[in-house]
Amino acid sequence: MAIAFVRNTLGGGTTPLNQNLSYLPVAGNLLVVGIGNNSNILNSITSITDSAVPANVYTRATSDWASGYSSTELWYAKNIVPASGIHNLTVTSSIPGTTIQLAINEYSGIDVSSPLDQTAATETASSATINAGPTGTTTVNDELVVMVGSQQAAATLTVGAGYSNFNQATGVAPVAIQSKVVASTGTQSGTMATSITANVTGLIATFKA
Repeated sequence: MAIAFVRNTLGGGTTPLNQNLSYLPVAGNLLVVGIGNNSNILNSITSITDSAVPANVYTRATSDWASGYSSTELWYAKNIVPASGIHNLTVTSSIPGTTIQLAINEYSGIDVSSPLDQTAATETASSATINAGPTGTTTVNDELVVMVGSQQAAATLTVGAGYSNFNQATGVAPVAIQSKVVASTGTQSGTMATSITANVTGLIATFKA
């Protein structure tokens, strides 16, 4: 089955955050969660769980922080099991009360056993462009490339060249997610523009079909 974007949703608030997805994901799909976090502590998000039975396993693929101002994380859950009724995510932090933003995309056609291939994280000081990558060389031809970008200031982010399925959560530590599908191996990079020059972070992960 070919890789395909299914849908997206947004969320945000203070940790611990209980976020209703507002829909039920499709069994076997991939959920990718981009997190913008106003904590200046790298990897302060300690877990993501959900209301499915059994609960899905959410894994941090990569992360970075913007010179002590904010941090950005990219998490995913493979081979998703939908909840019965409302599908809620619970995001916890080592610093309760932290403001976070969530941008969540769902994809089909992804390897259900070991999807994650390559990752990269890039922090840039005082920039109006969010860069991510390059990753290492991807290992299979057909892969999903997902980029997550965030920055310290409330700003509008803009989709980068070659990407689509753009989804932004605004507010403090805004975060956006975008993706593309590639059909040959190679290194992967991405960009987003931001309306405010600030310290920015870009993350990128590739997922095998």
